[in-house]
Amino acid sequence: MYVRKMELRNFRNYGALSIEFDKKLNLLMGDNAQGKTNIIEALRFCSMGRSFRTRKDEELILFGEDIARINLVLVKGDDEPSHPEKTYESTVEIALARNAKAFKIDGRKLKKSSELLSLFYTVVFTPEDLRIVKDGPERRRSFLDLELCQLRKSYYSDLSDFRRCLLQRNRLIKEEGIFGIEGLRAAGIEVWDESLAEYALRVMKARKDFIGRLSEISRRIHYDITEGREKLELYYEPDFNIEKEDTLSFDMSGLDNLKKSFIKRLKEGYERDIKLKTTSLGPQRDDIKLIVNGVDIRKFGSQGQQRTAALSLKLSELEIIKEESGEDAVLLLDDVLSELDSSRQEYLIKSLGSSQLFISSAELSAELREKLPSGRLFHISKGNIVRTE
Repeated sequence: MYVRKMELRNFRNYGALSIEFDKKLNLLMGDNAQGKTNIIEALRFCSMGRSFRTRKDEELILFGEDIARINLVLVKGDDEPSHPEKTYESTVEIALARNAKAFKIDGRKLKKSSELLSLFYTVVFTPEDLRIVKDGPERRRSFLDLELCQLRKSYYSDLSDFRRCLLQRNRLIKEEGIFGIEGLRAAGIEVWDESLAEYALRVMKARKDFIGRLSEISRRIHYDITEGREKLELYYEPDFNIEKEDTLSFDMSGLDNLKKSFIKRLKEGYERDIKLKTTSLGPQRDDIKLIVNGVDIRKFGSQGQQRTAALSLKLSELEIIKEESGEDAVLLLDDVLSELDSSRQEYLIKSLGSSQLFISSAELSAELREKLPSGRLFHISKGNIVRTE
């Protein structure tokens, strides 16, 4: 699968744009703030139904306009000259207004943005992603959630339900907590405890399983990048410590016992929650522990170790998507190559396989260009794009 064509209208700094891409490599070159990242953002939006840069869709609409549009043409199937009958095209259409958005796939209107998930897969890698290891748990949870939502619609549903329950429970704590524990119970917090426990455990099980697979793949990749000098290990750090609960089983057959334990912990935490004015137990506090040669590199790792681990995680995404979906993800590198040293750049390029690749950069060295596959070069200036080769 690859993106053959994209059209933008009133998206970010593009009034009108129609661009055809190479199936392998697309270089988006130009100075900063000219519109390179906007192309990357539009591609990612079409696979996830949201921006990776902002939560406010109105920021994506060109100033002075009311509606922005993104149209994509995808080529799916075999795509070999000898098997033209196995190739077909699919279209994605997105319209963004100030307070609404609409989606279509092949002309069929979608009821919700989550129906976009799994249509095609993207992995985006930005300079901010190099801080996955160094930054706080929220960034690592976001990394998990985005990848799991893309791969499994059931996770997207469970996560949405969990967040809805968490929001309602926190509202009760803030509004009714002033009347103490009895005030919370009178307001029905135990009903929300029940629902929260159900969805929290489903989210946690999916994260635990995913981190287990992620650990296997990233360990191998990290070992290769460091030429055997470093061993990377990932561990799930749930806020609800499964190992200390009533059962060591975390498959769905053990869910009832775990749910009882989770609800018990929620009730035991009422006083603390009232004091903090928020729910203090649950997957909203999860983390991933990253260990290299016995050292927790979140706190004590060098910048090089942290960046190598981040690269290992992103490359693991590509492999997991391929394994689970049978398709290659489109790889979106947004101004990140210049942040990597030559050895990491070279490893990244060698790991691409058959993925379609988009690279945005202010400049690339001649040496690096020679290592890249053949493709198309686009020069971007003030929202205008010129294909130069």
